[in-house]
Amino acid sequence: IMVRGPHVTPWYFDKFLEQPFKDGYLMTGDIGVLTDEGSLIIYGRKKEIIKTSYGKCVYTAKIEGMLRELPKVTESLLLGESKPYCTALLWVESKNYKPSVLSKIDEAMNEVNKQLSNPEKIKRWAVLPNNLSIENGELTPNLKLKRNVTAVKNQKIIDALYNPDVSESDGQGLAYFGSSQVDDSATLMG
Repeated sequence: IMVRGPHVTPWYFDKFLEQPFKDGYLMTGDIGVLTDEGSLIIYGRKKEIIKTSYGKCVYTAKIEGMLRELPKVTESLLLGESKPYCTALLWVESKNYKPSVLSKIDEAMNEVNKQLSNPEKIKRWAVLPNNLSIENGELTPNLKLKRNVTAVKNQKIIDALYNPDVSESDGQGLAYFGSSQVDDSATLMG
């Protein structure tokens, strides 16, 4: 989405920052579309789109919002950039990290997958006790998840989600692993 007009600043105060302007337009960093009726539909931030190894674009904000609605889930991170399928990291409060809650999350995740297109479907996920914090660098002062920092800190778990040799019961104490009944060929090809 690009905007221009008298209401848009012509530059940033700090001239050393990368200026988000092109041909007189302010590049907002959002992705959207204008409808025939003139309404603007915003899909999400450009930096929050992942592209699978099959070239399918997945808007993380929509799906992560759905995941945060799962039982006891406090935060979520959808993954799949340059990968054949999507995975997710889910966080629950430590007091809710118990088999009954994990089972409910599995059931709810399968229901979420029914609402998603094939490239969006989440094949595997890991549930972790929530220790995310501003002090540890995973959250912004507004309590939004820092995607890249969180992914780097959880790289071992992410690698395990894409390793077919790691089963649900093989989380090595790092996390609980869940998987869906998603058809591989449908997920991969979209």
